[in-house]
Amino acid sequence: YTNFGLTAGAVAAANAAGQAWEDLSATRLYEPAGMTRTSSRFADFINDDNHAATHVQVDGQWLPRYVRNADAQSPAGGVSSTASDMARWMRLQLGDGTLDGTGIIASDPLAETRAPHSVANPPVGFYGLGWLVSLDPTGLRLSHSGAFALGAGTTVYLFPEEGLGITVLTNG
Repeated sequence: YTNFGLTAGAVAAANAAGQAWEDLSATRLYEPAGMTRTSSRFADFINDDNHAATHVQVDGQWLPRYVRNADAQSPAGGVSSTASDMARWMRLQLGDGTLDGTGIIASDPLAETRAPHSVANPPVGFYGLGWLVSLDPTGLRLSHSGAFALGAGTTVYLFPEEGLGITVLTNG
């Protein structure tokens, strides 16, 4: 698993669709899912008056210090969103590609992302396509985390059998 490998695949898919990744992700996912404040463009994030400034600890104080433009790996780590939009995305995932009665993602390809494709943490942890896939006493658990030393981190857990999704967005 690498961010740039995932990015290369997404860009290839966008090229095949005749669109830039940033446009394809908006028209095929964010807009149909009603994710009105989600974007794959750094410019949209930084130009929004209501965006989080990443904080790092400097001499015992938490200060906004760095701005990270993630456009080079946008499909794998450059999406900006909100808690509300992330809730919609988790509902879409837990609905097997359907949100509020509307099919947005075909269920078979979505299920393929959740299938174990490589060993991550034997004996129960595997990588799917973008997910850490594991089994625990409640059933299937999907998770993914990403963080930047420059002050931001995101963790997502989905428990499909329970219909439960949890996203934690951190700053500093």
